[in-house]
Amino acid sequence: MESPLDWKSYIGLGGAPVWHKSLLRRAAEVAGLDGHVVVIVGDFRFGNSVLLEDPTPSESTLDGFTGIARDAMSVEDDFSMLSRSMRGIAEWNDAFGPRARYVFWDLFGRQVNDRLAGSHIANGPYRHPVFNYDEVVQSLPGFNVIDLAPLLRLPMHEVSRLLIDNSNHPSQVGYLLLNALVFEGLSAREAYDRAVSIVETELMNLGRRIVAAASRPVVLTGRSVWLDTLSRYLGAQGTQQLADAGLLLAPLDDTPGRPTHRQVTDAVDLQKCAVVVVSAGGKDLSAELASVFSTGLAPWASAVVVDWESSAAPAIQDRGETPNFSRLDSRRSDHPQAVSPDVVSSMVEQGPLGMPSWSGIVGLLEQLADGRWIDLRDDDFAAADETHVESSVALPRSRASYDAAPFLSVKHSTYFPVYDHLFSKYVGKSPVIVEVGVLNGGSLFMWREFFGPAARIIGVDLNPEATWLREDGFDIHIGDQTDPEFWADFFADVGDVDIFLDDGGHTYPQQIVTASSAMDHIRDGGVLVVEDTHTSYMADFGGPSDTSFISWAVNLVHGINRRFSAFASDHRSERRVWSIEFFESIVAFHVNRSRATAESVPTRNGGAGRDAKDFRYRSDHVITDDELRHYFSY
Repeated sequence: MESPLDWKSYIGLGGAPVWHKSLLRRAAEVAGLDGHVVVIVGDFRFGNSVLLEDPTPSESTLDGFTGIARDAMSVEDDFSMLSRSMRGIAEWNDAFGPRARYVFWDLFGRQVNDRLAGSHIANGPYRHPVFNYDEVVQSLPGFNVIDLAPLLRLPMHEVSRLLIDNSNHPSQVGYLLLNALVFEGLSAREAYDRAVSIVETELMNLGRRIVAAASRPVVLTGRSVWLDTLSRYLGAQGTQQLADAGLLLAPLDDTPGRPTHRQVTDAVDLQKCAVVVVSAGGKDLSAELASVFSTGLAPWASAVVVDWESSAAPAIQDRGETPNFSRLDSRRSDHPQAVSPDVVSSMVEQGPLGMPSWSGIVGLLEQLADGRWIDLRDDDFAAADETHVESSVALPRSRASYDAAPFLSVKHSTYFPVYDHLFSKYVGKSPVIVEVGVLNGGSLFMWREFFGPAARIIGVDLNPEATWLREDGFDIHIGDQTDPEFWADFFADVGDVDIFLDDGGHTYPQQIVTASSAMDHIRDGGVLVVEDTHTSYMADFGGPSDTSFISWAVNLVHGINRRFSAFASDHRSERRVWSIEFFESIVAFHVNRSRATAESVPTRNGGAGRDAKDFRYRSDHVITDDELRHYFSY
């Protein structure tokens, strides 16, 4: 990027707090008496190891403290760091007055990533316990703050294009935005729109060159940090524009804002496409690709596989770090067609993860645009029917609906047969369905595809940003699932339902309060389903425990069995749930009050008796409790 400043005018130290003494002193030296300064304020936790000193230093500016210490990250510690950081900013203001401008980049990025994850949102807008962008800016009247707040009103999946990771490192879009804010005085929205346009234009031009080199549309897929980073750069808007140019981005792992594999195959004829696979470590993804795209195995087996990670490793090692590739799957064998792109150090971001820099994104696309690798595939999709992976096993209807959803959803593979088993009787009818936990929206679109247009689909989420789904015809309610009063108001509004699915927070209070509150509002013949019940066995969730969700569900088993006439007068019994099904990580409660309240009485058919003697108690083989415990394997 071009800049009006020489390199000496850029002053920084990785992980340094805004109260770093040497940075302030160096800035004063370079700026002199008349120069202006722009302060890019880092994470307010930077330098928090100062709190571990005894006694804690009282100076407003200090050297020697950088990075973030895990032992100093309590809420109390965060308030201390906020106070220290504000004192540090006051020191900058004392030194430069109106000659200083401030960009609270990490504070802004924290909110973007938190909101994407649904963190720190409860019955209202985003609110971090300590670090909040608007509060910090409002506490600095008279300071010249370059305000990023207008961008926080955009969809977070688009704003995240400014960042390459959850640590708020800027992408090329972010750098272009900062350049325009600092040197050209553009507003935040103007700078954002222009930065996006510049990056999209370059990517679209490269996409068209790749398509021209292949003389046909190109599907770019696989599993690699390079694909992850490109997906983040593009967002929903850029992904669609790239598809319009003929380059369809379809990584194996779903990313918000890009087409699903089902949409790719529906939008283009794969038989007329070239394919490019990017795979961490050059691992063979052929079987998974064939299954996901519902094609034969041969085209993927003969496709060239581009191994970004292995090519990026030397650059990381040359910096004295050990590569840490999260996308590398050592269980897979190497693909025989794996190739290594040309990668130099500037194409790889700092750190061990191997993320491509903007040069790395553009560099690999340019190598594809040169025509290398694309035309080496001899097999086409039309000839591959006989080798179709799992062609004899039909995908569950719910899995096909899941793959067709335009937005992110995360489900375990074992759930789909359970969904088909529990819900198929409602397909094509008009059930009322509630799902808890819907922020990204993919699951609601999945259920619309699964059940059909007559279904009434209701979503519940704690994050108020989920209301964007109302624009697509879904009934969205915002509330805390651990609050019985919320559920009372909810059911007073929506009435009784046929299917209630809890895919919310997965803690015991959330699951138990939600299921208990919903049980009285499931219609006879309906079902209440709780997902991710494996949390009952996880230490991070307090398990195992006699108050876990599974313990609560087993308590209902007791309640069902105590309907038996011999116990009914002595014990409270369950009179709503007719039966309970336990699956791996899922529990389903079948509600049928007429069957659950039917009296159990002995009956006899009309067959002839033979005066048989009752031998129930005649066994002489005695088994002790300790011996019986041998049969309790789990």
